[in-house]
Amino acid sequence: MIGIYYYIQEFGDIANIRIGDSQKILYMLTSMLKIDMKNNLGSRFKTFLKVWMVGVHVIKRTITLVSLRIMDDLKYYYEELRWAEVPITFEERPQLMQVFELLAFLQ
Repeated sequence: MIGIYYYIQEFGDIANIRIGDSQKILYMLTSMLKIDMKNNLGSRFKTFLKVWMVGVHVIKRTITLVSLRIMDDLKYYYEELRWAEVPITFEERPQLMQVFELLAFLQ
């Protein structure tokens, strides 16, 4: 809890938004995994360990790609895969490569 409190104090409103949105995305991804598990009741657990759900988290100019999967010890593994800063000026156009890399990762 101390780490979260420090994060909120350091970054203010953006931190509150990010933590709240992260909770929503985590809930959504967990629900998607549970639905997938219910839809495939006949599959083996080893096969289900290969399934992972992907979510997109956008705050202002930052796009973050996150994933959630279940590990062997039956714990959820939440991971930030990629992030990109969206360019808004002509001088920032080299940052488009980060955005394209993020989109290509979904393939």
